[in-house]
Amino acid sequence: MLVSSQGILETMEGKGGLRAWQWLFTIEGCLTIVVGLLAVVVLPDFPKNSRGFSAQEKHLAETRMTEDTGMKDETKVSTWSALKMAMSDYKRELFLLLFFGFRLSDSLYMSEQCGSWP
Repeated sequence: MLVSSQGILETMEGKGGLRAWQWLFTIEGCLTIVVGLLAVVVLPDFPKNSRGFSAQEKHLAETRMTEDTGMKDETKVSTWSALKMAMSDYKRELFLLLFFGFRLSDSLYMSEQCGSWP
């Protein structure tokens, strides 16, 4: 973790009229927003406009993208078209199913360990 949670919880209690957990939530939330905004600027949208790759690496990335999506690198895809493509991808549904299955099993296991299981 980038920020020391323990340090915030021990030293920030009552400062500025906020509880320590509120400080922790605010600081980590602000850091997450900053990293997200930097990612928008730094990460490339498509292989064509990426920096730091050779022509061969860009071609390989475009080939893999074409094989995966069934279409070439189109920089003129509308936001709605991209959203529709992302929502109709079966791999997204599979990932969500696996993710929620793991989370459910984690929470059931933890509730048994903590004694709050009915």
